[in-house]
Order: sequence, then C-alpha cells, then structure tokens
Amino acid sequence: MDVHSMSNENEYFERLSSVDVTSLRLLALLVRQPNLSAAAQQLSISQPTASRKLAALRQIIGDPLLVRSGAGLKVTDHASKIAPELDRLIAAIESTLAPSRFDPATDRIRLTVAGTDYAVFVVAITLMRDLARTAPGISIDIVPLVPSTFEAMREGAVDLALYANVVAPDDFVRQYLFDDHWVALIPSGHPLAQGKGPIAPKELALVPRAEFSYPSPTAMIPEKVMADGPLKLTTPHMGVLRRVVTELGLVASLPERLAQTEVTDGIAIRPIAGSRAFKYYVIWHERKTASPARRFVVQRLLSLFSTSA
Repeated sequence: MDVHSMSNENEYFERLSSVDVTSLRLLALLVRQPNLSAAAQQLSISQPTASRKLAALRQIIGDPLLVRSGAGLKVTDHASKIAPELDRLIAAIESTLAPSRFDPATDRIRLTVAGTDYAVFVVAITLMRDLARTAPGISIDIVPLVPSTFEAMREGAVDLALYANVVAPDDFVRQYLFDDHWVALIPSGHPLAQGKGPIAPKELALVPRAEFSYPSPTAMIPEKVMADGPLKLTTPHMGVLRRVVTELGLVASLPERLAQTEVTDGIAIRPIAGSRAFKYYVIWHERKTASPARRFVVQRLLSLFSTSA
C-alpha cells in the first residue's frame, strides 16, 4: 500500500469514527420518512445536529442518500438498498450493548457454588427451597471448596463461594451473612452429657474425640476448638460427625447451626466455654459483580440469613 492510499484510508477511518448509533438511527428514520425535522424531533436532537450527522454519513458512504424532489426529499436507490442491513446493524448494536438482565420468573441458569458440606446443610438447602418459589429456573452445582477455588473463580468457572472467616484477595468481594459458634456433641449416655451449661475445652480433652479438619482456599486447617487430647478421628466432612458421635461414642465439636439442622436421638449438645463466634460469608470475584443472576441469589441469601455484623 502506497503512502497516498494509506493517507486516504486513515482519513476514511477518521470520518467513520464520527458515526454513532444516533447517526444510524437518523438514517433509518429518513429512509422511512424523508423529513429531517421530524427525524430530529423523534431522536430528541436539534435540526442542525441532524443536518451535520447526515452530511457526515453522505461523505462516508459516498452517496447523497436524500435528494431534493419538488418541495420534499426523496431517498436514493443506494439508501433504499442499505436500509434492511442498517436495521439489522442497529438492532445488533443495541442488543450487544444492552445491560445484562435476569428474569427470575422465566430465565433458566446454572450457578456453580463452592463450599463445604456445612454450606450444603446450613445454607444451600434453605436457599434452594426459597429459589423453588422465587426463581424456579435457577439450578445450583455445589463443588468442593479447595485450594484452587479462588483461581477457578477468577477464570469464571465458579460463581460464588460460601465460607467462614475468609480473607479474600483484593479482587474478590465478600458479603457477611451470619455468625455461628461451636458446640460439643456428646453421646447421651456419656458422663459429660449429664452436665448443664457450657463445657470447658479441658474437659473435652480428657475423652476420645473426633475433629473437623476443614479445607480452605489455600490449605487444610484443623479446627482447634477443643484442647489437645486423645484424638481418634479427623474428617473434612462435618455432616458425618453426628454419626461418629452416636455410632463410635466419640465426642465432637460442630457449629451450632449445623448441629441443629437435624434432631438426632442419642446426642446431647452443650456450648463450649470460650468458643468464639465465627462469621460466615458469601464471596464472589469482581468479574461477577454485574451479573444479575449472581446479584439476585446474593439478595436472596441476605434475605434468608443476614444479621447485623
């Protein structure tokens, strides 16, 4: 390409950059009704502005588009020819640039949520019961919360995570939902089951016990609720600890909200003295912030679970 051709091409693209959607809509209106004043009024622009936009289109397209005929204007053959493509172009631009929307009554969508079995028992079951009424087209895939979860959320493979006391990287958003705290699960025939009120961790340390070792976005972390003692079993699955207590006779600690999700015969539940409450969050990557479906689900979670921090 010679210098003259490059210069002409640069000039053409410079002129083309002045074309906006309003210019295209103006031309589409004029093709249907060749009246510049009426088209300007319909687009809420002044007639001089409409005249300038029409002049720019004439220069870019290389066709007068509208010509004088008696007291009015007539559309040129070329303008009539490009009219159908013009309509498709405007519709494509407006559709592409339209804000994302979500209709909870009709839209069907799958969201992937990372969490432990605590998230399933305490949050997801209640959420799904609510969504069956408020957004029946939403389906949720629960996946394990593992050290690679944050990266999967950055890549868009995971929409939300549910987790406690998490310190998220700067490109993540977390929304507080509620507090929970640890309680002791004790076989009903065990001597410790006969007491009332909070039980001291040092008492729990004297008996064989099971403990939850939980996954985080970075590592497996043992939950040190009870003092050191005869530890017989660790598990990353909170939900099995009730069976461990009833079938193996071990003492275990469990968050109270999970402990109360089922009434289990043969188990006494006692608070643990000095056990700190932990905060529970829903987390998402900033790339999902504008997602209307994500926003809807978080709003439902807040409605169902949120308490003041």
